[in-house]
Amino acid sequence: MGFLITRGFIARGFTVGGYTAIELLGPGDLLQPWTRPEFEQSIAVKTEWTVVQRMRVAVLDQDFATRVSGWPEITAAIMRRVAWRTHWLLFQLAVSVLRRIDDRVVLVLWQFAGRWGRVTSSGVMLDLPLTHDLLAATVGARRPSVRAAVRRLVEGGYVRPLPRSRWLLLGEPPRDLDASEVARSA
Repeated sequence: MGFLITRGFIARGFTVGGYTAIELLGPGDLLQPWTRPEFEQSIAVKTEWTVVQRMRVAVLDQDFATRVSGWPEITAAIMRRVAWRTHWLLFQLAVSVLRRIDDRVVLVLWQFAGRWGRVTSSGVMLDLPLTHDLLAATVGARRPSVRAAVRRLVEGGYVRPLPRSRWLLLGEPPRDLDASEVARSA
């Protein structure tokens, strides 16, 4: 069946035409790194997995399926996780086509914060190593553009970079997803 990530993070990168897009997977996500489409793709795609933070996974194999077969709610929860991952990927795709890189970065950081962040008295802490390179590949931009966007977001009081590529999100998440307004003042 696959793996359930219980701790840590992995990035799945797809490279097409020299551009790489990354999906970040973390606690609660399901994956099958060996799975390929059943059909032959007409466009060459390079897939690469990179461990971002040391991981622990639960193996969901045939023995697991047999043991939980008497509890259909477990299978339903697994299917819900698969559906959520589709939702998160669609959100990331929508964000990647926004015009302003500032908007892309702040929305993806808040998406990650909603999934894996920890609320502190100072803001929402993202205790995972999100380098500028990783953020760039996540939002569909180049590293120099992301560095400039992060600088504007820091100056605008939206985020604070922390040591080891960690992040503190300040204020509230954007409520109006008309992203043209998200970081306009940044």
